[in-house]
Amino acid sequence: MTQQRGEILLSTGLLILSVWVFYISTGLQGGAGRFPQVTAILIGISSAITLLRNLLKPAVVTDEPFAGVVWGRLFIIVGAFLAALLLLKPAGFPIVSFLLFVICASAADSAAFSGRTLLTNSLAGLFFVTLLTACFVVFLGVTLPMGILPL
Repeated sequence: MTQQRGEILLSTGLLILSVWVFYISTGLQGGAGRFPQVTAILIGISSAITLLRNLLKPAVVTDEPFAGVVWGRLFIIVGAFLAALLLLKPAGFPIVSFLLFVICASAADSAAFSGRTLLTNSLAGLFFVTLLTACFVVFLGVTLPMGILPL
């Protein structure tokens, strides 16, 4: 199977999934109820762009379909997500989201976990988590698990 065919199948599946999620979430009421619809729209747009890009470019045949995957980084990211699921309630959303952002951003970088990259990712993660928590709690009125934080 070519990489292009795999991307076409994946993007088609995600496009169908986004339409289904949008359809089943139409009955939800305002505020946080719009989150599944917005997410479905964004996934649908990115899937449509990927699908069109792959239909318009020539196919690249490769013997190894996962030749460009750095497996160690992938396992770090998957492990971070699994740890985040387990620690969400006891540690709280802000702490878990911050750590997840820093670990995933550092693992995705080629200079993973170097001093400057770690500082940059930590500052970006702090900004991102603060903004995300404020959006959910203040603007949408969603109660998030705060864990050990006295908020």
